[in-house]
Amino acid sequence: MKILIVEDQPRLAEFLKSQSPGAFLHAFEQDARVLVEQAGLRCVWLHIGEGEAGFDAKWIRQVLLNLLTNAIAASSNRGIITIRSVLRAPKWTVSVEDQGVGVPADKREQIFERFVRLAPSEGATEQRTGLGLAICPSVVELHGGRIFATAPDAGPGLRVIFELPAADSPAEKPVDDEPGVRKSARAELTPVSR
Repeated sequence: MKILIVEDQPRLAEFLKSQSPGAFLHAFEQDARVLVEQAGLRCVWLHIGEGEAGFDAKWIRQVLLNLLTNAIAASSNRGIITIRSVLRAPKWTVSVEDQGVGVPADKREQIFERFVRLAPSEGATEQRTGLGLAICPSVVELHGGRIFATAPDAGPGLRVIFELPAADSPAEKPVDDEPGVRKSARAELTPVSR
């Protein structure tokens, strides 16, 4: 059997149900607030925009939980975690920002690799596997999106952003010329019949 690598396979995004990110985030917010408050932190939520995006709620919820638990682990007591969502064609952008010690620019892409664990924040006691953030790029990319990390606009911490196509928007191709943006090859192994 020969293996053919195909670069332009249909992505999951083409088969997803269009739904309201605002309603999805409202439902997620209730559970997220409990996690944040149990950690002695505060949470700020912001959603802007009306419309729909095609996504699998179960998988995007998992991405948000992974980003949120990472932000909680990186934060010190009484810190603030900010979750922003902006739905503006052609994309839905979600960011999770903490006020922890942050990640140096040259290590930001590494946080999405398996088993990568950076130094814990002061007072953190939880042992982590280094798999939570590694799962996120696969899910986001299957939705036709991208994920990357940046520094917050002000102060210490880390902002992790993912973008998904809004409804009726073509899925974006990975950007090759933006520093710090995770790049991926869209390939699937497919048997070739003779």
